Amino acid sequence: AVVSTQSTGILVQLVAGILAFIFSDEAGVFARTGMQNGLRDYGVSSSLTHAVDWVQTNLKCCGVDDHQDWTKSTVAYYWVAMAGHRNDAPDSCCVDYKANCGEDRATSGFNLFEQNCYRAVYDAVLDRGMIMGLLGVGIVVIELVALLLAYKIREVTEEAVAKEKRRQERKSKRHANPYEM
Repeated sequence: AVVSTQSTGILVQLVAGILAFIFSDEAGVFARTGMQNGLRDYGVSSSLTHAVDWVQTNLKCCGVDDHQDWTKSTVAYYWVAMAGHRNDAPDSCCVDYKANCGEDRATSGFNLFEQNCYRAVYDAVLDRGMIMGLLGVGIVVIELVALLLAYKIREVTEEAVAKEKRRQERKSKRHANPYEM
């Protein structure tokens, strides 16, 4: 029963790994939707703003598709329409960061990261997904080897126990009292 449970666990892990590879295209949808939501509501909440700033700074990117996203009220609604940053990019887009370095730069793109954040996030998710998938396959292989070794140990142990039992039976027959009936 324990071996069956282990086999089922390994099978579930294997299926999960296969499904992760099959649905890796969903990473693109996840990246685009997340970044679009982040730009739309940038400046509304500090946690969302910090998250977008972190992505742009650490992945060295700007905007969903490019730096001009920060000029479009349809993309960066709060930033443009409510906060009045018509030609500004957040400072987190700046290659050389300093306070207000993104002012009047969203159209020209001067001193702003050239890579779009959609691609940067998508690549980051895929890279980590690939690593996780490969690690998962490696773990499944290790578990399979361990399971096969466990089967072999069990087989060898059962044979040794049976052999010892037969030896004990022969020994007890030899030492049996020949006068008893």
